[in-house]
Amino acid sequence: MLEAIGIITEYNPFHKGHLRQIDIVKTHFPGSPVICVMSGNFVQRGEPAIWNKFVRARAALLCGADMIIELPVPFATASAEYFAHYGLSLLNSLGFVKYLCFGSENDDLEILKKTAEILVMEPYGFKSELKARLILGDSYPAARHKALEHLMPALSDILNKPNNILGIEYIKAIMRLGSNIKPFAIKREGEGYHSSDYTKELSSAKAIREALRAGKCNLIGLPEKLKPLYDDQIKKGDYHDFDRLGDVLQYIVKTSPPEKLAKILDVDEGLHHRIIDILGSERLISKSLWSLKSKRYTYTRLSRALLHILLDITTADFNNFYESGPNYVRVLGFRKEWESLFSYINTYCPLPIITNIKNYHTVLSPIGKELLEKEIRSTDIYNLSGINPAPKNAEFSESIVVV
Repeated sequence: MLEAIGIITEYNPFHKGHLRQIDIVKTHFPGSPVICVMSGNFVQRGEPAIWNKFVRARAALLCGADMIIELPVPFATASAEYFAHYGLSLLNSLGFVKYLCFGSENDDLEILKKTAEILVMEPYGFKSELKARLILGDSYPAARHKALEHLMPALSDILNKPNNILGIEYIKAIMRLGSNIKPFAIKREGEGYHSSDYTKELSSAKAIREALRAGKCNLIGLPEKLKPLYDDQIKKGDYHDFDRLGDVLQYIVKTSPPEKLAKILDVDEGLHHRIIDILGSERLISKSLWSLKSKRYTYTRLSRALLHILLDITTADFNNFYESGPNYVRVLGFRKEWESLFSYINTYCPLPIITNIKNYHTVLSPIGKELLEKEIRSTDIYNLSGINPAPKNAEFSESIVVV
């Protein structure tokens, strides 16, 4: 039986660090296809991706990925736990993925597994310390870090690094799902996640995005084989920016009843009152976020909250989507040499495959239709964050990428 390698990713944008990961996977697992579950037009930081999902899918396929499956927008923009869980659920549903590959600052799987086990089992000492820290006003990530440090001081540094956190969430998802997929960790090399140095071979995605928006080109951190694709994007200058959605957010916040805002995902504990107040004086989303930031609410958590207001993703919607599990497998692109993957999915996966959304009404369940329609509307909002006009229901004019 074919055994595929899975990667859960954003590719925002695809850079040499991502190319290194795929090259390592291809070396370790020769002959195995690499299937990527990739965020769509919005990413886990709670903002628009710099380029749309079809451009990013094409970049990954040109650099060795064999199939790109879309991570639906409610989970692409969720916290690390739900981002990881739904992405792993999609790979697990395929029925022939053997390994989940991820990069982490610490590639010692035993340490990552031990940490994941504590976070899944939540022993008494951990749970009581976590509760105490939350009562003191710590954000959930900070409270969890301190609770882990209290229980197992030797493991505390693990949660200081973003890729470790995501890797642990992947392992937690494997445990909770009882999946047979095995984790495969690759030591992350190069600049740190938050680095702004774009002059390095392995620059961070953050540094590359900042450099591109600042007008830099021929960046050393971008793969040479993507130069024609990226040059075309750079020539357009169409870098999607969260601040371009500021007026839309203002309109929604100022015309929605407060009780409606309170039902939006990540807008809880009275946060909607602060959002209403702050957005009354701040027009740019970036400035609003810095004004909203506090000890309890991280910048990323707040960014996701504002994005969910824009996308109208309520807590009830999210819970329904999460509890129903994956409803479909939407393929954004594939390599021609691995077209046979479709027959494997048809054989081993119980979910419908979506390659053309024009016929989605005929193949999806009611909740699957609702989820895909949320995707269609989110793309129209995403297009407002760029500089080029796009028609309503722009998703219907996009075609699957074949390389």
